Amino acid sequence: MATKLSRPPAKPAPATLGPEDQLKRLLADWRRREGRLPTLAEVSAAMGWAPEEARRRVAALGARRPDKSTDDRAPARPEQGPEQKEATGPPADRVARAAWYALRREGHTPTEAAVRGRVATWAESKAARKTRAERARQLVEADGARAAEWVRAWRAEHGEGPLWSELCAAMGWPRRVGEATVRALRDAGWVTFTKETRSLDVPCGAGHQPGAGTDGTVL
Repeated sequence: MATKLSRPPAKPAPATLGPEDQLKRLLADWRRREGRLPTLAEVSAAMGWAPEEARRRVAALGARRPDKSTDDRAPARPEQGPEQKEATGPPADRVARAAWYALRREGHTPTEAAVRGRVATWAESKAARKTRAERARQLVEADGARAAEWVRAWRAEHGEGPLWSELCAAMGWPRRVGEATVRALRDAGWVTFTKETRSLDVPCGAGHQPGAGTDGTVL
């Protein structure tokens, strides 16, 4: 009696990827091939979806949204190098640490380059102030007595003190060191002033010398 031959087992049907898996594969292949994710227009064309459907599916997938630029050929944003990355914390150096916090307060990213730049700016400002202070000291040594006499004469004529700019113009002092020079005059004892406008005055009148009393005796 002949035996009935059994049929060979059927081959399993090839699995069909769903839209989500197809999109995942597209994004992965595109990143590997192009070094970037595709734009929404490229997703729409590759998957045969309408633009709105492509946008919805990409958003639902939770993938990074492609570049919004209308130029589909725009390159991917380069990775940040050490110079552009924010430091993990404030530097140990005192000045650099102050620069790091200053940048943060101003809403800037305190990258290493930004911190170095701020420190350099501060150093330049400090050097400039030192230069102005030295120039002001030289001007006070040369013109202190003449400046005090000019202020006294102005007050006698006008009933009030001159503006700082008027004093500097009369003395021929550079504008960039004018304020520093008037303050140096005050520190040397040649003039006085308050926060009020036109408050410049001479402490002891004409012939006053720094540290001298009203009778001219040096104290």
